[in-house]
Amino acid sequence: MKSRLDDKEKELLADIEKFNASVGAEGWHLKNKKLEEENLKGIRLNNSSLENVDLLQSNITSGDIRKSIFKDVDATGSDFSDSKFTEVEFNNCRFRYTKFNRAEFVKCIFRGCGSENMEMENAKFRDCTFEKADDNSGIFTHAEFTGGSFESCHLDNSSFYYAHLGNVLFKEGRLENVVMANTVMQDIDFEKGSIDFCSFNESDVKRMTFKQVASKGITFGKAVISRLSFTECDRFTGLNLINSTCSTLTIASSKLFSEPTFYQSNLAGLDIRDCNVAYLDLVESVITGNSRMTNSNISGANMSQAKVIDMDISSCAFDDYLVLDDGVFENLHLQDVKFDAKLEVRAKNVQYINSDRFPSP
Repeated sequence: MKSRLDDKEKELLADIEKFNASVGAEGWHLKNKKLEEENLKGIRLNNSSLENVDLLQSNITSGDIRKSIFKDVDATGSDFSDSKFTEVEFNNCRFRYTKFNRAEFVKCIFRGCGSENMEMENAKFRDCTFEKADDNSGIFTHAEFTGGSFESCHLDNSSFYYAHLGNVLFKEGRLENVVMANTVMQDIDFEKGSIDFCSFNESDVKRMTFKQVASKGITFGKAVISRLSFTECDRFTGLNLINSTCSTLTIASSKLFSEPTFYQSNLAGLDIRDCNVAYLDLVESVITGNSRMTNSNISGANMSQAKVIDMDISSCAFDDYLVLDDGVFENLHLQDVKFDAKLEVRAKNVQYINSDRFPSP
């Protein structure tokens, strides 16, 4: 049962500077209270705790909160913009239409929290952890994440436009309809979990890995990628690189990797190994840089109008179809490659330069 602040508590908060000096510095401990439309701008809290507290539509901007715990706090409609949080734990808190614009978080934990339409534009996170947190339509535009992780989290329709992420782990969670467009990303790892209908368009990706991740579609449109790899992704469908460049792309040890599409893209160092790949699409793309396919089954491949330079294909099997129309193959080497007797081949105007040849129709 929550009660409103009594007269003594209201008097304490009437002069925020006096409160900071007399209470906030030593520790403010509030439990089972309801605060609504309170003006707590500039509040300073140290070693404090708020438990089962409603902070509804309150002004908590420009605050400085350190080594404190927020547990079962409902901050619906409140504004924490321009505040700084250091070693703060948020446990089972609710952030609905809550604002954290330009806030800074250092070594904070968000555990079991739920957010909806939360605003974190230009927020900065350093070594922060999100555990079993759910976000719906959160806005992280221009936010910065350095270190930290999202573990067993569900992000749905969250947007990270123009964000910077470095050394961040996404583990055993779900990402759905998440947009990370125009982002700068370095050393980003996805482990287990799923990522569905997410986009990284026009982003600069230094290194990104996916391990044991399931997917129903991710897109890199007009992206610049240094290293991208997929390992043990047995239920991955719809990898799309459109008008993008990638220096090293690896797909390895995956039982079923479906519909990888590289359209009008430049790939250097394409490495497909120990996989079952369904419907590989390289239409109008340029593949260079000692690329290879090894020990894999390729069920359907479209290389029409592609330019493939320096590729080794060994211990592979092709079935279903092979489309090569208007393709150019230079220094293509085939070794121990099997082509199914029922393989449908289309190969009009194909050019081979110092190359082994695929079968003709």
